[in-house]
Amino acid sequence: MPDRNRQRRTLGLGLTFTMMMDANHTPPVFIDTNILLAATDLGRPHHGACKTLLERFMGGQEAAFISGQILREYAVVATRPEEQNGLQLSPNAVADNLNTFSSFLFFADESQAVASRFLELIEQFQLKGKRIHDANIAATMMTHGISRIHTYNAADYAPFSNIECITPK
Repeated sequence: MPDRNRQRRTLGLGLTFTMMMDANHTPPVFIDTNILLAATDLGRPHHGACKTLLERFMGGQEAAFISGQILREYAVVATRPEEQNGLQLSPNAVADNLNTFSSFLFFADESQAVASRFLELIEQFQLKGKRIHDANIAATMMTHGISRIHTYNAADYAPFSNIECITPK
């Protein structure tokens, strides 16, 4: 397992990120909320594929990133009642899961540079409503030099031609 302290550190575009990418010869990837939810919920159709994917990242074979938005979205859905498409987990269980994810996934800061890029994307693509959330993830990825995302919602990122969506199978 990779060095836990290094994995938990908040990263930007610094030296650690570059060394991680060079060591693996694999470009970094972002993890969408739906991947974490499917890995958690045994009843979701893609549970096995998502669990296997996260296990790959746990082994340090690839640099994978999340952001504060991903953590918040996970917590919202994971604590929501099952009748509302939630997982109905306790806040303690959700915190434990988020701590586990944070132990092997890098954290991409939502900095002032991300906020500036976010505003540019809203104006450039005239985004409204739920597309605002997608623009924030795209801005975070772009600012941190990440062009690939594991997601089951490829259509959400269609406006952003420089983002490659990967659907775990």
